[in-house]
Amino acid sequence: MKQTKTYRTIAVALVCLATLAGYSWPRSGQTVRIAQDTRGHVLSAENSSLTPGSRVMTWSETNVPAQRWLVETVGEDGAILRNAYTGLCLAVDSAVVSGGRLIQTTASEASRRGVWVAEPVAGTPHTYIIRPKADPGLCLSAAPGGRDGIQLTLAVAAKSTPQRIHWCVTTDSSMPSELTPAVRDEMMTCWKRQYYRPAQVGHIIGKGGWWEDAEMMEIVVDALETTGDTCYATMFDQLFRNFCHRNGTDWRKNDYNDDIAWMCIACTRAYLLTGRKEYLRPAKANFDMMYARADKHGDHTLIWCMGKPTTNSCINGPAAVAACYLAQATGNKAYYDKARATYMGQRAILYNMAGGHFNGQVFDCYDPHTRKIANHWSSTYNQGTSLGAACMLYAHFGDPVFRQDADALMEWTASHLTDGHGIINVCQTVKGDLTGFKGILMRYVRQYAVLTSQPRWLQWMAANAFHAYNNRNEQGVSMSAWMTKTPDGFCFSNGGDFRHDGVGAMTCISAAFNAMPEP
Repeated sequence: MKQTKTYRTIAVALVCLATLAGYSWPRSGQTVRIAQDTRGHVLSAENSSLTPGSRVMTWSETNVPAQRWLVETVGEDGAILRNAYTGLCLAVDSAVVSGGRLIQTTASEASRRGVWVAEPVAGTPHTYIIRPKADPGLCLSAAPGGRDGIQLTLAVAAKSTPQRIHWCVTTDSSMPSELTPAVRDEMMTCWKRQYYRPAQVGHIIGKGGWWEDAEMMEIVVDALETTGDTCYATMFDQLFRNFCHRNGTDWRKNDYNDDIAWMCIACTRAYLLTGRKEYLRPAKANFDMMYARADKHGDHTLIWCMGKPTTNSCINGPAAVAACYLAQATGNKAYYDKARATYMGQRAILYNMAGGHFNGQVFDCYDPHTRKIANHWSSTYNQGTSLGAACMLYAHFGDPVFRQDADALMEWTASHLTDGHGIINVCQTVKGDLTGFKGILMRYVRQYAVLTSQPRWLQWMAANAFHAYNNRNEQGVSMSAWMTKTPDGFCFSNGGDFRHDGVGAMTCISAAFNAMPEP
């Protein structure tokens, strides 16, 4: 009891000092920014983690909710600091001792290990020493600023420099609490600013690859379809002109059949939205050429690359989708028949028929020579194109098998390719093809959600987009490793460098626009 009484005396004195100084600790219910130094290193939830026990550290200002804290007063002598994005509270990870690290925890745990009091620094407005209620002899501390990822600790104030223990606390009510049209548009603006630039003909985005170009062009089509803003029609036309300048309109020299299928999808969708036949002509001609040369096995499955025997989900799925779009664009229903034949061929050998029923998992590739699955890997983009094909075939033919497949595909994807909070945690890479795969999945999740009238899947996409947004860098760009904070320099320690490559950075843009399907 004696210790409690002493503590209350100290705590009340701290509150009074703040009031006498003319600038009080923010009121309960206010959201605050807690900065360490003039360079703007602020208290941040590490990697915007939603998991209790995750660390708290300082990071350069990126103006996201994961860097803001809601003040919740506890009685008259302390406050809980709850992260504005994660909903978790700042607390000490173990017994309150010098050197203990700071983590995020639940509200119930915060009531024991995460109640804070503030002592104003005389002569410096909005600046405080922040102390744990359990031991006001210690204070919140971090190494001096200048780099991201500095771990927070507790230190003895008398033995610490002001640069380690002085915190500037200001109110900030500007943070969004969820994905909004304004957040979505800001994400697109930042992506374009980093990667979209004028070229000799039209505009180019990223490094100018093939399937990469197709997928980034599809992001623009997604934006046009979901917003109705004609600026995206202009943007697509600029990218299309540049692509044709570099690659021509006859794509037979590209041996990768999936590359051609991806571009056919992008161009046919653009035609359906704009009516411009210059997009449809190469899409139809090149799809017909590709389909004829890829249909080698007599079972309606397609080979992925000329000269290689395997039939892969990465060609069968997009080919079925492209055929459905071409049927809509040309009025030729024979394309629907091709789509169904290709889908059923893939289904027979690359769908996981556990216990005699499709469980929703799609395998990567099949070797017709060995008659075995060559790669059991399951990925977001193969799940996505299979989902899209099932939806489009169900919408046209009405066969319940396609609806049952679509349900299984969506449920398996959401159950097996995410973490415990529903955030996609696969393809956590920053270089190579895998960086762009999540973006492909998203547009087909939108199709499924709209077709089946299940808005929860739109909300699921929005939550994923918002998580990636919270892990963006100073330039507002989020890399494909959604579970990891994006570095300001665009370079990772493993060699990943995406200063000029927008493929991975487009995945969250896809999620954001496809989560809001109404113009």
